[in-house]
Amino acid sequence: MAQEVRKLADNTKLSAGSIESDVQGVQESVRRLTESVSDLATISEAQAIGVVELTKAIAYIAKMAQELVDLGKMQDI
Repeated sequence: MAQEVRKLADNTKLSAGSIESDVQGVQESVRRLTESVSDLATISEAQAIGVVELTKAIAYIAKMAQELVDLGKMQDI
């Protein structure tokens, strides 16, 4: 009977160690995921700023193109 209790205790100890290792693995995965999400947020913010700047540049180019068209029409008169 005592041997069975010792065997159960040993198995419990091994299981606890395995569970601890699994929990640490999950914690590391969550840490990496959190880092990735943070990096993605930073990249997305930079892309949003880039899109705004690109939109402004395109609007400026369109305005300049229209001014050139208008100048061309004035020369035709």
